[in-house]
Amino acid sequence: MSAETAVSIVIPAYDRAEFLRAAAESVLEQDHERLELIIVDDGSTDGTPELVAALEGEWAARPGRLRTTHHDNIGQARSTNRGWQLAGGELLGYLSSDDTLLPGAIPALVAALAERPEAVAAYPDFELIDEAGGAVDHFRLEQFTVRDALLAHDPIVGPGAIFRRELLDRIDGMDPGFPTNVDFEFWLRVGLEGPLAHVPEVLAGYRVHEGMTSTDARGPEMAARAVALLDHFYALPGLSTELGEVRDRAYRAAYLAGALVASGTPMESDGRFYLADRRARRVSNRHAERDAEAEVAELRAELAKLAEQTAAGRAARREALAEREERIAALSARLEAKQQELIALEQRLANVAYESASLPRRLARRARAVLNRREAQRGGVR
Repeated sequence: MSAETAVSIVIPAYDRAEFLRAAAESVLEQDHERLELIIVDDGSTDGTPELVAALEGEWAARPGRLRTTHHDNIGQARSTNRGWQLAGGELLGYLSSDDTLLPGAIPALVAALAERPEAVAAYPDFELIDEAGGAVDHFRLEQFTVRDALLAHDPIVGPGAIFRRELLDRIDGMDPGFPTNVDFEFWLRVGLEGPLAHVPEVLAGYRVHEGMTSTDARGPEMAARAVALLDHFYALPGLSTELGEVRDRAYRAAYLAGALVASGTPMESDGRFYLADRRARRVSNRHAERDAEAEVAELRAELAKLAEQTAAGRAARREALAEREERIAALSARLEAKQQELIALEQRLANVAYESASLPRRLARRARAVLNRREAQRGGVR
């Protein structure tokens, strides 16, 4: 796998004329010979079709570098899947129509997959850019695992990722049933197929702008889909024991993420990407680095607190156990006393039964004695 490796990048576009040129040119200008860009116009009603036609004219001198297609609006997932169906590359990727690739992105990602033949995909770090394309932050991403993505309720993978074409045959592309978190659902399924190679370089740009879908407008829907996504994921067959063990924690993260978007939390480094402050500090430049000793001290304090809570819990359990044993001993004593009372009662009943059985004999003896006395008295009178 080298510069001769064919790579296809799909950009699905819907009413994104303002940013599409920057996105397209960031791909077209990559220093990789066997690279094609496929722009899929998803029924745009603004100037997107005209922009796409202009780009076709500008790149006509390089046949095969740019391909375009147009259809009625069917959504991001289906448009991306259609672009992949048209692609001829050994490696595939997609880029949102408002995001960008930085120079050298494709060669670095191709090299990463060449070095990691076991990896099914490769993804870079990325920068947060404003409407004008200026960098306002960059993210040093962590190594992707499905477990970590579930626990953070975040795809981890950002713009610029590519994957091996054969993967598409196994996972059937993007799922149109999750329009608000299609990326997350897609990368979770990709992660089930094998490891992802992380390229620790800023090679893509994620644009934040006013035209993005508002969480205020779609917050309740996005919140519901955060939980629905986990329902869908945990219904997949063959999930590992490890993923089953974190199911409850994954749902807690989903509920928290749902609460954030339902409340209109901004899609920024302190809202969209990471739920834990310590994790945000690790990945975002906008969160100040912590002194290592202070970080260790904080962790030790947390461990000490956990140890104290554990000790308190054990003491409480021991006390509860002692109280339970005392209650059991008291109940045992009462049971013993009741058993003695029962034995005494059984003895009394046996005595009564004996007396009842011997009463006729005693009455008969008394009757005979009375008769004998009377007989004796009559004999004396004679």
